[in-house]
Amino acid sequence: KGADFALPEARALTDWPLPGGTPEQAVEHVQAAPAFEIAWRRGVGEGSGRGRQVTAPPVAAGGRIFTMDGEATIVASDAQSGGQVWRVNLQPREGRDRSAFGGGVAYADGTLYVASGFRFVAALDAATGAVKWRTPVDAPIHAAPTVSAGQVFVVSTDNVLNAFDVRTGTQTWEYQA
Repeated sequence: KGADFALPEARALTDWPLPGGTPEQAVEHVQAAPAFEIAWRRGVGEGSGRGRQVTAPPVAAGGRIFTMDGEATIVASDAQSGGQVWRVNLQPREGRDRSAFGGGVAYADGTLYVASGFRFVAALDAATGAVKWRTPVDAPIHAAPTVSAGQVFVVSTDNVLNAFDVRTGTQTWEYQA
């Protein structure tokens, strides 16, 4: 009582580049659609099932929605029509990982960054899906990456915070929590 409350003016939010919205994890007062209706519905890959789990929320940027399915297939869809723009399967064909849990995607500066429970971090050209770099890691990645200040940050399932250079994928440091 007696305290003023001010809500900033609502504004349209067309991009949602990280699962939390923005690197600051604050999206303020988002202008909602006048009526909530389903614009389109499309399948984007393998759902959760035995040996695979979908834990990656979608992100949106530049008129596209980016998703990752339970088998590390990344799909870029047109935000208006839902049509598939490109599809890339990043699941390892060889090695010890037959199934994976965790990971996610994040967008920054025309690049889609992928962290995977299949023990890798990658960067894809957001326009074409071409792999720019792919770096193996020691443990599965727990959640989606965060991209800020020229670094890609991921946390592995063994609680190690890893940082990678956005241009090269070279690991720049790690911290064991």
